[in-house]
Amino acid sequence: EFRQHPALLAWFAFDEVFSSVRTWGRKNYAFVVETLKEISETDPYHPAMMNECYPGIAYLKDTKLDFPGDVVSLDYYAFPPSGNIAATADYLKLMQDMGKKDGRPSWIYIFSSGYAFIAPREFTPAEQEYSTYLSVVSGAKGVSYFASHPKSKSNWNKICSLMKEIRELTPALVSAIHIPQVECSSPAVKFTVRQHDDALYLLAVNSSKGQVSATFDLSGATALKGRAEVLFEGRKIALKNNVLT
Repeated sequence: EFRQHPALLAWFAFDEVFSSVRTWGRKNYAFVVETLKEISETDPYHPAMMNECYPGIAYLKDTKLDFPGDVVSLDYYAFPPSGNIAATADYLKLMQDMGKKDGRPSWIYIFSSGYAFIAPREFTPAEQEYSTYLSVVSGAKGVSYFASHPKSKSNWNKICSLMKEIRELTPALVSAIHIPQVECSSPAVKFTVRQHDDALYLLAVNSSKGQVSATFDLSGATALKGRAEVLFEGRKIALKNNVLT
């Protein structure tokens, strides 16, 4: 009835059914797989998917079971102030390893607000930006926010601006053009490179708590101009011998 609806993104059938708390999926793995397969066959134009938490995806990995569905999806909420946002990159590495055999994308749910009895505060705008861009840089093809509407104006405004930025970057993020080799001097900087419409996009995020000075060697790229535009900041920086600092 709804498969032609323009608002439909995917069929979400199961949530966190393989975790140690909700063990139903561990006893019904074949049913989960077959249900998602049936949905996918009924509507091959929208992903049929489920979502897991980390204990659930760890169970699938440890038991060598394939992640069911057309998408490898995980929720990870790095509740402040003790949450480890940097671990997002590790989880996405695991997700991409599980989906690379047949090219399934990785979708992740990250913290926005809510759960006051667990999280004593919301993300700061800087933490929200780090969490979002770390997910994108680490290979997420879908990013969603959970668990509630942001309460602070600063966090809500940051999420809105981030979505505008990601929307503008989407053509580059999904580009299938060959990506040139780029090297960075600092292991604290996580980055990815994309090429689209004769432009080279370098997305980088500092994963440390302190300020980092880093250089990017862009010698593997061709036809670079003498200056690089810093998107969304209204400024440009110089390229010296194809090195960006």
